[in-house]
Amino acid sequence: MLSVSIEIKGDKETIAALGKLGSSLLNFQMAMRSIGKELVSYYGNNVMNSQGGAIGQRWPALKQSTKEAKAKRYYTSTPLVNTGTMKQSFDSMAPDLNSVTIGNKAPYFVYHQSSAPRSKLPRRVMMSTGGNVKGIIGQIIDADIKAKIQKAGL
Repeated sequence: MLSVSIEIKGDKETIAALGKLGSSLLNFQMAMRSIGKELVSYYGNNVMNSQGGAIGQRWPALKQSTKEAKAKRYYTSTPLVNTGTMKQSFDSMAPDLNSVTIGNKAPYFVYHQSSAPRSKLPRRVMMSTGGNVKGIIGQIIDADIKAKIQKAGL
């Protein structure tokens, strides 16, 4: 268990500003909302368009027979893109003070994302913390903290 204690003596305005800042640092709900929005866009666009390359997990190529069948039926041979449903089904659930949940509402998403053993359907990861994901999260949290510091007058 980590315990931090800070005692400040001196300027009343600074003490008041630090007190205000302290309580604001317990609420990251707006940052979590921004993170959700950014990652929904990132997963639905960057990852899907790069076929996993954006998160460093490039998807296995389709078999030639699958490519041909997809091209005839859906006018695309891109893996995981037939109708666009899965690409458009990324969503962030209501954020709380310190977290946000991001998922995909397409019922077949789980079969591609899952790490379960498989014999026919190759794993094609669409959501991970690889690539720029940690940077996106870090930038949003950093901007949120800086704004709170500025608002507190420090």
